[in-house]
Amino acid sequence: ASGNDFVYLDAENIDKQAARMKTICDIAQFMGCKVIRTEGGQPKDAVPEDKWVEAMATSIRACLPFVKEMGMKFAIDNHGYVTNHIPTMLGLLREVDEPEFVGSNLDTMNVRWFGNSLEECDQFYREVAPWVMHTHMKDGFGSRAEYKGKDLGNGEINLKLAVEVLKEAGYDYAWTAEYEGKEGDGVGYEKCLVWLRHNI
Repeated sequence: ASGNDFVYLDAENIDKQAARMKTICDIAQFMGCKVIRTEGGQPKDAVPEDKWVEAMATSIRACLPFVKEMGMKFAIDNHGYVTNHIPTMLGLLREVDEPEFVGSNLDTMNVRWFGNSLEECDQFYREVAPWVMHTHMKDGFGSRAEYKGKDLGNGEINLKLAVEVLKEAGYDYAWTAEYEGKEGDGVGYEKCLVWLRHNI
């Protein structure tokens, strides 16, 4: 995870983010990693919602020269308030339109946590599948303050659909469980691993 924030419109902050991401890419390359899970960014008064896509796309384009040269990939997480807004996330991917280098980290629960309906989540999985470069397979119930994490297969998320559409799109990256339930000592992750082994 790069911990970046691409929601800026001013040149100074865009340049700072690009320089920071170059350092992250250098570290990732040293470690043998090619896919970097990135943030979209955080809402801020200086960037109205109708400018989120423009702001993020401009920042990403500032990074593309070194991303391409190094053979890196940005997998933008549907995380927080900006890129869990489905039209913004899909709009960003289409606006940048560099599917070899800029795609999505699909977090199957985050998009529900944001407040999207289960039907909207299912449609999002279908639409984002061709862009996905990494996964956070996550399950649970509810959104925002009502959210409760569960092990894979024991929440309300249609994980089998997510797997199906990713496979249909030719997904060939890591299948990663992210467990946010209450079972400690690795029990929750062990259950997630069992589910992955049975369903991937």
